Amino acid sequence: MYNLYVLPAILAAYFILRAKAVPEPDLIYFIANWKLSVTEILTGLAAYTDKFLFPDYIPVILYNVSLDTGTIIVNIAAILIIVFFCYKRYITKKTVLFGLFWITAFLIPTFMQREYAFLLHRFMPASIGAIIIITAAAEKILEKNKNIKIYFVIFFVLLAAVFSYLSYLQENKYKNANKYWIYAYTDAKNYHIVCQGLAKRYLYAGNYKRAKELLFEAKKLKNLYSYDLDIATVSIAEGKLDEAENRLLRLIKLKETEPALRYLSEIYLAKGDIQKSFFYAEKALAADSDDKLLLKHIEKLKSLNR
Repeated sequence: MYNLYVLPAILAAYFILRAKAVPEPDLIYFIANWKLSVTEILTGLAAYTDKFLFPDYIPVILYNVSLDTGTIIVNIAAILIIVFFCYKRYITKKTVLFGLFWITAFLIPTFMQREYAFLLHRFMPASIGAIIIITAAAEKILEKNKNIKIYFVIFFVLLAAVFSYLSYLQENKYKNANKYWIYAYTDAKNYHIVCQGLAKRYLYAGNYKRAKELLFEAKKLKNLYSYDLDIATVSIAEGKLDEAENRLLRLIKLKETEPALRYLSEIYLAKGDIQKSFFYAEKALAADSDDKLLLKHIEKLKSLNR
């Protein structure tokens, strides 16, 4: 029924494209934290199954996925239906195993991250496995009960109409970056990356107060160097150079990075301290000699010093 020789080629193409879009799976972390990994896989698969069968509300993103009663009932019902169809020979065990293998092969890498986040588009390639199982069952049911064919047609036409309408509703969430991050924050306020993403939208819009609030939320959820750097960026945009300077000086004591050193150089240039500006520009150049913004900044310093 299925040409298994095609599967390795499809999987290889998928993993190559995936590697270009997202971080590589962290196998060592996955194994070292196997209890957490198994929990995330089971809850994630249950959530994907629920949203695939009943896409009443599709979140943009979820973090620390937990199962509600409805999701558990849907998954138990799905398992019981598959078992019943196998018992009635509407579907073979081979087909079920093939479909489950397909789903697992495409989804496992998404769970092998240090921070797993639920994103429904990740289920799209894997859903082919579920469609294979459903199609095989439907084909056998129609073969044994030809008189219900018209009802099947009506059911799937209605199903297609409902899914099309839900897709239309979902489209609004992805129209632009502002809407995407607002919806993402509504769905996953507990995810630090979402807080940072929305903060950047407020920064670009000139709402520095809200941008800072969100960045402090992100920092509270996960204390990352980059969030302090982002807060300093907002302070610079506000014109609060002393505040930005103090934060950046604390940061470079932890680690000297090109952006932090360049920002300090730009701050001292704005303050008229050319000597200090040169000092930090040279340090930044040693950290990253290819940064175009830095090279442009150094050219500006040289022109002022002529």
